[in-house]
Amino acid sequence: MIEQKGASEIDVTNELFPNWLIFLMLATIHFLVSLLANEYLFTRELYYSLFSEQADLIEIDEYVDLIKRFSFWSMITIPMFLLLKYSFITLLIQIPLLIKYTEISFRYLFRWVMFASVALLVGQMIHFITIYLYADNNISQKLFKLKPFSLGRLINSIDYPASTLIVLNQCSLFEFAWLLILYIGLLKTGKISKSDGGILLLYVWVTLIFLSWFFYFFIPKIL
Repeated sequence: MIEQKGASEIDVTNELFPNWLIFLMLATIHFLVSLLANEYLFTRELYYSLFSEQADLIEIDEYVDLIKRFSFWSMITIPMFLLLKYSFITLLIQIPLLIKYTEISFRYLFRWVMFASVALLVGQMIHFITIYLYADNNISQKLFKLKPFSLGRLINSIDYPASTLIVLNQCSLFEFAWLLILYIGLLKTGKISKSDGGILLLYVWVTLIFLSWFFYFFIPKIL
């Protein structure tokens, strides 16, 4: 990484909206979105439409009951999950910077990780709205699983393995908006060049895609 001498990092301690307030607002929005989705979107009728060909009604009912049983507790843990997620992504960005002796505070990077997450949150909301609009029209599993405005929507998901779909799912307008916001945040410090910022975020993005792939395929086997 190229550190530009004399560049001053932007102070986030005197901002109008401190980090804790931004985090609280994001956690609240995530909670409300999850609450509304569980109440009006992820209904028994939706699961009947999705899995009626793979399972009978009794099995689907048992599956839905299990999901509903844990949905409340999963919503309660949203703040902890977001804190771990934002902190992990911040560390992914900061560690290569520290190796190259480029000092950008964790607090500053954490703030921009939260800013960037708004793009993904908007994508999630649009995804839910799309599912809701098509829920009464025999919604397909492809529409349910694949993100809006992603490369995965341009192919026939039946013809490709799940590993390919995971990667294509991450190639969406909202993912690129997420990367762009983080890129702007890095350049605003004046401590990193444009090319190095791009390389750093490419590394972060590829790492997150690999982890998504890993959790999807290997965690169920371990459990």
